[in-house]
Amino acid sequence: MINKKYKNQSGFTLLELIVVVAVLGLVTSLATDFVINDTNQKRFEVTQQRFSEIKYAIIGNTSHAINGQPVVRGFYADTDSLPSKLDELVYGCFDGSVGNSSNESDCSSAGHTWITGWKGPYLRDLQTVGGELYFQDGWGNHSTDGNFGWSFTITSSVGLSIQSVGLDRSSGGSGAYDEDYPGSGVYVVTQSDQDHIDYLKSLSATPNPICINTVAEAVDLSLSSQLACEGLTDHIWATYP
Repeated sequence: MINKKYKNQSGFTLLELIVVVAVLGLVTSLATDFVINDTNQKRFEVTQQRFSEIKYAIIGNTSHAINGQPVVRGFYADTDSLPSKLDELVYGCFDGSVGNSSNESDCSSAGHTWITGWKGPYLRDLQTVGGELYFQDGWGNHSTDGNFGWSFTITSSVGLSIQSVGLDRSSGGSGAYDEDYPGSGVYVVTQSDQDHIDYLKSLSATPNPICINTVAEAVDLSLSSQLACEGLTDHIWATYP
């Protein structure tokens, strides 16, 4: 007869299995939260970047200079007005509320209205949704009102407010990613921005050289000599192209 030796076999108890499953669940949950938070942070950063691009499209960056002279560019500098909706930064031709073309000759031949002075498109890196061009925030918010899913408000003599409505896709909200960006009271273009661009544009239309009041940011035509101009601490004598 063959003797069979049986060894004691050990295994997991029910309690141990429950603990293992619980630990695995916790690790999976933490990993999922990390991935979601990382993704949301990247979308928020994209929103910030695209907001900056919208501002640059409208008023440029007057701190840029060529040969020491400020560079004035953007929708406002070209058209002397703020856009009435964001797709005017992409299309210069309109029939009612519909953007038609960024080419003036095509616009005129079609009998549509061309925005005077428009030299766009002013926005790049556009997305396509249903065959239409859009410039969405990082959350992919979408609308058909010509504002690409952004909240858009012009307040007379204050400025232009543009906001992303965030992850929750609605105005207001609380939490890091549901809140509107930027917050309330922040204007992408202020009246001061518009006044400054108007001032810079006026320089190019003024005979050179000129005396500039740096406090009032205005040309002082009462001082026509360099000696008299530079005799005042808040004035400079300058030549503009």
